[in-house]
Amino acid sequence: MKTPQHMGEIGDQSVRISRNTRWKKLEMDWYKVNTDGARELELDYAASSGVVKDYNGDWKIGFARKIDVCLVMEVESL
Repeated sequence: MKTPQHMGEIGDQSVRISRNTRWKKLEMDWYKVNTDGARELELDYAASSGVVKDYNGDWKIGFARKIDVCLVMEVESL
């Protein structure tokens, strides 16, 4: 399994963050909801998205939407 790599910046330094992510099979008839949000500071643009998967890992429904101006923590909590 490949490890996802994310690039970010702290101050004027670039930082590479690696983390292992793995989907665990759920019990029969359970669903998993994954959501994420992001905010572009310079453009004052925010968005959130999400996906629902069943116990087999099959995609059931997803969403993505633009959000009005808000704080980073508000975007991540949507």
